[in-house]
Amino acid sequence: MNALISPTPEVGKVKISTGPLSSNYPDAIFPVETAIAMLKDMGTSSVKFFNMEGLKYREKYQVVAEASASCDFYLEPTGGIDLNNYS
Repeated sequence: MNALISPTPEVGKVKISTGPLSSNYPDAIFPVETAIAMLKDMGTSSVKFFNMEGLKYREKYQVVAEASASCDFYLEPTGGIDLNNYS
């Protein structure tokens, strides 16, 4: 099972309220390491970082990638990774 997280204005924090129910409530924003630990607690094996919007969130994606590696967690790239769509 995988989960979806989204970038936030702050590097190192992600939004986990991305589902059909949770997205209708106030944003759930956590440090990326806490989000990964919570997802692992729920039995999730990987996370998707969405939406990349080209390379717009490259710095934030790198932090998620490093945290995923240090937490022994899979990261699946998704959501418009396109070198020609740099914003």
